[in-house]
Amino acid sequence: LLQALCDGRVELSTLQSALGEKSSVGFPEKTSGTIKEQLVAIAPALEQLWKQKEERVTQFADVQSQIQKICGEIAGNL
Repeated sequence: LLQALCDGRVELSTLQSALGEKSSVGFPEKTSGTIKEQLVAIAPALEQLWKQKEERVTQFADVQSQIQKICGEIAGNL
């Protein structure tokens, strides 16, 4: 459980950094309680960041598609 907690905290930090989250408002800083309670405390924040990451990946793919379409239109391929 301790390894899972450490992994969860690392993933939380990694996702925050990758998504440009500058503050950890709304993200738990709970360091007391049992390891299981701490894992439960970070789970909602991880879920939220995973969803944000998926949304950003989808948005990025949409923008890439739009760019390709525009490039094709400029080149006269469409």
